[in-house]
Amino acid sequence: MKDEPETSSAGILKGLRIDLLIAIIALFMSSLATAGSWWQTHIIQQQLNAQVWPYVTTTATLNPPTMTLAVSNDGLGPAVMGSVVATVDGKPQHSYVAALHALIGPHLLQRSGGKAAHAQFGLGGLSVGSVLPPGATKPLFLVRSDRLALPLAKAFGRLAISTCFCAIVPGECWRSSSSTSRPERISACPEIADDLLHDNLSDVLKTGL
Repeated sequence: MKDEPETSSAGILKGLRIDLLIAIIALFMSSLATAGSWWQTHIIQQQLNAQVWPYVTTTATLNPPTMTLAVSNDGLGPAVMGSVVATVDGKPQHSYVAALHALIGPHLLQRSGGKAAHAQFGLGGLSVGSVLPPGATKPLFLVRSDRLALPLAKAFGRLAISTCFCAIVPGECWRSSSSTSRPERISACPEIADDLLHDNLSDVLKTGL
């Protein structure tokens, strides 16, 4: 009769251990379900974001007598332009005219015949924050000249263009270069001193062709 309390206590402790084990297993299963639900939501969010990802590329085309440098959005969503930077032989150029001078030399208008009818230079009008729709192509700069287009086309191998662009989803930005095939993902487009998206016709007139 004296052993009965001990047996009863052992049974209670055993029952508590089983209940604790069941509670731990239930908590573990609940955590797994929560983690699985979070991961599924994360994957769905990534898939939704991917549906609005842009993919900006730069192209140089020669259609004599016109040479055009353009950007295209080959992605699924609109691209918010952050920056365009040009380098010639690895050196940053502060304007489109500076890039042209670095490629084929100065006094472009004079060398093309000395008359505006013999050469035309144009800016595409893109600026920081401009939106490039999916499938759209817009010129950055163009030169129309019988004398300059072909030399410029031959020199374009020395030119590299780096672009930074963002999706409409905050924090989804990329930096790409004409010398690489895969854009680098970044959180935001940084401010760049030699950003060509700040270039305009008044700067072209100040620089002189």
